[in-house]
Amino acid sequence: MSKLHQMAQRFFNLLCCLLFANTVSYSQEQERLVWPAPPQEPRIEFLSSISSRVDLGIEKSFLRKVWDWLVGAEEAGGFLVQPLGVTVDERGRIYVTDPGAQCIHIFDPKKKTYTTLQETRKGRLRSPVAVAVSPDWRVFVTDSGLREVIVYDEDGDVELTISGYFTRPTGLALYNNRLYVVDTALHKIFVFDLDGKFLFEFGKRGTQRGEFNFPVFIAASQYLYVVDAMNFRVQILDDSGRAISMFGEVGNMQGMFANPKGIAVDSEEHLYVADAMFDAFQIFDREGRLLLVVGRGGRGKGEFLTPSGIAIDREDKIYVVDSLNKRVQVFRYLGGTK
Repeated sequence: MSKLHQMAQRFFNLLCCLLFANTVSYSQEQERLVWPAPPQEPRIEFLSSISSRVDLGIEKSFLRKVWDWLVGAEEAGGFLVQPLGVTVDERGRIYVTDPGAQCIHIFDPKKKTYTTLQETRKGRLRSPVAVAVSPDWRVFVTDSGLREVIVYDEDGDVELTISGYFTRPTGLALYNNRLYVVDTALHKIFVFDLDGKFLFEFGKRGTQRGEFNFPVFIAASQYLYVVDAMNFRVQILDDSGRAISMFGEVGNMQGMFANPKGIAVDSEEHLYVADAMFDAFQIFDREGRLLLVVGRGGRGKGEFLTPSGIAIDREDKIYVVDSLNKRVQVFRYLGGTK
């Protein structure tokens, strides 16, 4: 076969690949996954899935690739290993805790950059669970293995460590210039100012209002919303820890809880609770009435294997950590879209 013929064949093959890729892309763009299904009015729409920085079009620079090859560096590579918690700051940066990679992944879809937080004053992060970002861009992280909260400044340097209080710190939230830290093993919540000064604590083990049985994640909006996991309920409290109401019960029916994990609040004060046993997230109003269930077990779009953390940004985009599928799935609440 002549070189000219070979070049022509390669060009033809490349053209076919490009045409096929465009056809697939076009087909995928036309596909719309919403809940509830038509003909009902859609309220939740699937947007995308993030398993690594590549999904956001974030690539290493050429010099970084060369350097990593020379030194044999193996970063978490921007790949999620065992993701657990998630938050999004006001600049649109996505923070994912990853105990498997012992780091916090930070994806910036706008600037197309990827960085990690992994160093502490004791070495490397051991088991990061939850993450939150303050208005001055400080990053607060609970590490249940180190039994502390690590605070990073805007440059990613350790600014502060809060320790000596916790047995198993998990969920955390920033609200009214206070830091609320859930301790799952102690069945209580510790409250600090944003400089790490201890203010007060509330809760104890029990089943009454204001008591907890292995609480996990917490969200804050007009109130504090605590996932009281082994009481199979959500408790709603004011910022002093006074219980206002609660809802939920154990069961395998919609509206009940089997293994509740992350919780988040949208712009209309709807509550989103991820349930690792149901492989779905459920949406409630503040009175605890079930509004919608999103997801099922599986590996496809809108399917989950042990969902955990969940966060909602100002545009009502919903970020759900799909732990065993090693990804974060992104949805949007259509009713709250401005």
